[in-house]
Amino acid sequence: GGGLGRAAMVCCEVFARARGFASVRLDAYPGNAAAIALYERLGYERRGEVYFGFKPPGHQHYAVYEKPM
Repeated sequence: GGGLGRAAMVCCEVFARARGFASVRLDAYPGNAAAIALYERLGYERRGEVYFGFKPPGHQHYAVYEKPM
């Protein structure tokens, strides 16, 4: 709630734009509602889901978010 997440994401976006990246993609644990809300406020759109078989049960499915640069 102190703005660190937003600041970190802005830094990533500045980095991506400066290097000509087409977009930024990230994976978000569905149980982390605060992070997902932040990504959506910053303009990231859900693009699908990814499965990580090496993660412990209950923590294997993640939402994929993307924002064009």
